[in-house]
Amino acid sequence: MPAHDLINLPSTFWTRPQVCDALHARDLGRLFRLLRQYHQITQTQIGIATDMKQGRISEFMKGIHQAESIVLLERVADGLGMPDLSRMHLGLTPSCAF
Repeated sequence: MPAHDLINLPSTFWTRPQVCDALHARDLGRLFRLLRQYHQITQTQIGIATDMKQGRISEFMKGIHQAESIVLLERVADGLGMPDLSRMHLGLTPSCAF
């Protein structure tokens, strides 16, 4: 089972203004807090889906860490099953791009 199957978000989550703002800012902590707020997704679930330790997810959520690499952003986008438009808001290429 792919990791992103662990978190199944409705498409409406990705179109929320707060989510789009977090993506534009590349603010993973805010994105993770919104996942918890709107869909009760735990730090452990996010960690499993994105191949990060729960403690690191917590640090992002507290603002201790910011995303610094495209590799990390790609891993989060893939792990959360982020749709192409949201990937582009994050500054990434669509998953179907060649």
